[in-house]
Amino acid sequence: MKKVRFYAAITLLVQSLSFAIIFIILYNKKRSLAKTFAALSAVGGLAGAYLLLRELKEKEKRDRILAMDACCDMSDDDFLEDENADDITVEDINCTFEDESDEKESSKVDEA
Repeated sequence: MKKVRFYAAITLLVQSLSFAIIFIILYNKKRSLAKTFAALSAVGGLAGAYLLLRELKEKEKRDRILAMDACCDMSDDDFLEDENADDITVEDINCTFEDESDEKESSKVDEA
């Protein structure tokens, strides 16, 4: 269902653009359907933009969860059975990633 949202958003945006072009053509000819196509274009554009932004936020959230899962392995039973589990702070389970450049710099310092 999550991939459908992205494709539906793109489809609505393309349809909205098509309706906007039809609106411009009909507006120049003074047709009564021009306002209808303008309204459909606006509604489709707003719906498509909303779905696209929602999907991008969900993708960012999934990427963050996957990064956290890769960083912190919570499958260790000793972690869950620790007597001091109540004393664990955010710093204890906070995972940090170092850039490769930082690792290279630290290895150069160690070698010197």
